[in-house]
Amino acid sequence: MDGGELVAKTLTELGVKQIGVVCGGHITPILIHANGLGIRTVDFRHECDAAFFAMGTSIVTDIPGVAVVTAGPGNSNVFTAIKTASRAQVPMVVIGGAAATFLRGRGSLQDTEQLAYMVDGDPMRVEVPLWKRPFQYPVAVFCRLFFGPSSAAKWAVSIKRQRDIPRLLKKAFLIAQSGVPGPVFMEIPVDVLYDPDIDLVKNEYIDPILRGCGEGLLGSIKRAYVRYRFRQLWSVEKDIEYPSLCAPQRPIINKKKFFHVRDLLLSAERPVIVGGNQLIWLQGKNDLCGALKKLGIPTYLTGLSRGLLERLYPFDRSRKEALAQADLVILAGMAPDFRLKYGQDINRNAQVVRIDLGPDFLKKNLPRAMRLRADPGKVFYQLAQDKELGSRADELAARRTSWIELLRRIEDEKKTADKEEIEKSKNVLPLNPLWVSQRINDLIRPSDIIVVDGGDFVGAAAKVIKPWSARKWIDAGPFGTLGAGTAFAMAAKAAYPELTVWVLYGDGAFGFSTTAEFEAAARQKLGIIGVIGNNGAHEEIRRGDMKVYGASVATELGYVRYDKAVEAYGGWGAFVENPDDLTVALNEALDKSLRGIPAVVNIKIGNTKSRKDSISM
Repeated sequence: MDGGELVAKTLTELGVKQIGVVCGGHITPILIHANGLGIRTVDFRHECDAAFFAMGTSIVTDIPGVAVVTAGPGNSNVFTAIKTASRAQVPMVVIGGAAATFLRGRGSLQDTEQLAYMVDGDPMRVEVPLWKRPFQYPVAVFCRLFFGPSSAAKWAVSIKRQRDIPRLLKKAFLIAQSGVPGPVFMEIPVDVLYDPDIDLVKNEYIDPILRGCGEGLLGSIKRAYVRYRFRQLWSVEKDIEYPSLCAPQRPIINKKKFFHVRDLLLSAERPVIVGGNQLIWLQGKNDLCGALKKLGIPTYLTGLSRGLLERLYPFDRSRKEALAQADLVILAGMAPDFRLKYGQDINRNAQVVRIDLGPDFLKKNLPRAMRLRADPGKVFYQLAQDKELGSRADELAARRTSWIELLRRIEDEKKTADKEEIEKSKNVLPLNPLWVSQRINDLIRPSDIIVVDGGDFVGAAAKVIKPWSARKWIDAGPFGTLGAGTAFAMAAKAAYPELTVWVLYGDGAFGFSTTAEFEAAARQKLGIIGVIGNNGAHEEIRRGDMKVYGASVATELGYVRYDKAVEAYGGWGAFVENPDDLTVALNEALDKSLRGIPAVVNIKIGNTKSRKDSISM
């Protein structure tokens, strides 16, 4: 048994059904054995997309997704995806190949210090030997005081022995899911993965190292030491215990703070909840949906939590006005970052409660807020079961009637304005983004998964297109990464081949490595549907440039025929300029997707009034 088989069998026991990969000699044993054990290996043209595939798998399956990439540039290529998953608080495990143990630092192929840049030099995030651990904490405190906390991989480890693979893989999965979910990086040197008895390893690795020990007594001592290290490296226990997936560890709710939140709700007349990505990781999402509805508090969902309260939930567009007038704001797994203008959107006289899984996130911005470190979903579930809140539910509802009616009026006004623009623009050329989005929304069914990847077009589409339920909306999160959409969609389609997966692209986003990955989708019969809102520019950037400087640089793209590129890669494409052709093209794309053919509808669009003040800074 070699290290690759140990990895594959452990992944199987942990419930992994699919992995994102880009082939490489350093990781071949993992891919061969994973494929042999029935794990689907979905291959990509770029390692970053393999890692985005892992991120997408985590979102749609609730099991940490896995990417396997080769050493050196293969590992450095996944850094953007790891950062993206970290900011989006999505658990995943990236397994990276590495140079052979005895060839590290000697100029071997693709050798580099991979762990260092995965954890930003934070020693607390690296697995170290027992004898080093007493020194680990003071060094980490020094680094964090003078260099700031790490913001890359949540934890990183380099495997030194084959026997450690099952134990450390289990630990990686547990760390990825526990506390604030996030990405974990595991480095496995090539010699740990291969069988030492095969001729390639003997002739190209073991024998040259032994010969290089030299002659005489010193050479004999060196050879004895090297042989000892080899035995340690390839040692495997006779009865291997493969781990099963453990429940993630979550902080215990502080009762005193919980009752303080309850009391704030009892006294509030204009309460608001803003929910973030952490809400989707609670076990029993239907209970959370019911709990939030039972509380009867206007709730605004962002990012991956969209759809948690179903498609027709009334509160969506009035968030800015609600935060400005609320007397109680609960931020549930939602940082007061740029999306809330660092807390400036919130009424200065409002009580603010921050519920978050991680202490680092609770410290950022809004120092006046009450902080509760807990699973936000569990807190809401327990609040919904609270007897005091339940006994006064009618009184609270009556007291908040005018507040609810005010927010509903704002919602109605904004949605009416959008409907009027859609109606007036149905024959306008280039096509209006809101009108296009409405046509797409009409075709989306309850089981469909929606992936978004872009700026201006996606911002417009999000006003109209709504997911039907939780985990049916996938975006890259607050890191603002473009080009991840195709890999997200391929993850969803590979996990649920019977479902329709839509990807809404801006033309700027589609121009990243996304285009080439349609070849991978076509070859592996992953029939995703891409819809490109093509306005011929990086529109959000161009709009900001024109507003500030009266000119723009490097923002013009032109109306590129991306559909032709997709056809060249083996998919199906259509270019739409006229309103009468759109529904026909979308239905044709649906038909192609059912046959495993990835499809792209490339739509020439103009602008919408609803985005006239939207810029990216």
